[in-house]
Amino acid sequence: MIRYPGRDKWTELFDLAADPYEIKNLYDDRARADLRERMEAEFEKQTQAVSFVLPERAVPPPEGTTPPTKKPMKKPMKKNKKGANGS
Repeated sequence: MIRYPGRDKWTELFDLAADPYEIKNLYDDRARADLRERMEAEFEKQTQAVSFVLPERAVPPPEGTTPPTKKPMKKPMKKNKKGANGS
């Protein structure tokens, strides 16, 4: 099971034996509710066992805030005029 802090709707649960490429997310599959419950219980058990605390920097910004955008590069990258072999 994969949980993303602050993004409950993004939680993922896969049966890696039957689905090794993680194609079908079973988290919301009612037929697999028993698996989800077991995995959530184990997740909580392991979280407590290691006294896990989410680092403050990992907490996402509040809902409704705009994520930062990438700044454009100051200078465009120069193309190499030489061939791949250096000539």
